[in-house]
Formats: sequence, C-alpha cells, structure tokens
Amino acid sequence: MKTINSNLAAKIQEGILECLRSYEVSNEGNLLSDLYLFLDTQTTTLKIFDDLEQQLANVDISGLTTQEDIETEVIDTAKALLKTLQEDDAFDSSFINKPFFISLVDENFSTKEELIFIDDDTIQLGNDIWDALDKDLNDFFDDLMN
Repeated sequence: MKTINSNLAAKIQEGILECLRSYEVSNEGNLLSDLYLFLDTQTTTLKIFDDLEQQLANVDISGLTTQEDIETEVIDTAKALLKTLQEDDAFDSSFINKPFFISLVDENFSTKEELIFIDDDTIQLGNDIWDALDKDLNDFFDDLMN
C-alpha cells in the first residue's frame, strides 16, 4: 500500500476546495466540468485550472514532498484525496457538470494522468477511466442487443 503524505494532501485539499468555493461565487450560472492540475516542479507549485484554462489557484507545496519523484507523490496523494472528497460529496454541487474529470496536465494542457472521473453513478480513479467506460458501454450495448 502506498503511503500518503498527509501534509501534502491537506494543502491540495485546501486548494481544491477553495477553487470550488470561489468558482461557485465568481462564475454564477456557469458550469464546471473539469479541473486541471499542473505541477510546476521548478517552483514546486500545483496550479489548478478550470475547463476554460483559467487559473483558479496556485498551491505552494514546497517542503511538503518527501519523495524524490515529486510527480508520483502528488499523483498518489491527489488520487487518495480526491476519492475521499468525492465520498464526502465535495463534488455534488449544482455548478458541477457531470461527467466531471480532474486530471494532471502538462504545460500544454495535455493530460498526463486522469486522477478521477465522477458521473452520477460511476466513479473511476486513474488511467483505467477510459477502459472502464469502454467496458461499460460495451456491456450496455450487449444488453440492448439481447
């Protein structure tokens, strides 16, 4: 089992929840369907963007990482945190459009890692998102044809 850095998780959680609160207030009427996390390893910050690539937060994580591979630690910690936030209904707001993705991206907003996918009755963590959805669609199609 992977060890989760609780200090890093608390800082990421603070950033994500603040993004959600500020988005709800400042973007009245607009729906949020994705969040993008960009890890800037040079400045040791985690930048959080909405689906229009507008920066919502800049989370300083310097001094909080304990592994040499910062990206892996952030990914593992974020996945565990996001699962907990989802279980606590943090993403069940009227301004969040589902399906809802949170992904780690590079500087060009190309997805490096799918962190979580949330739909009304489907939750997936990690890169198995598309495989799981493909299987669900195939099963659904098979049921329709029978």
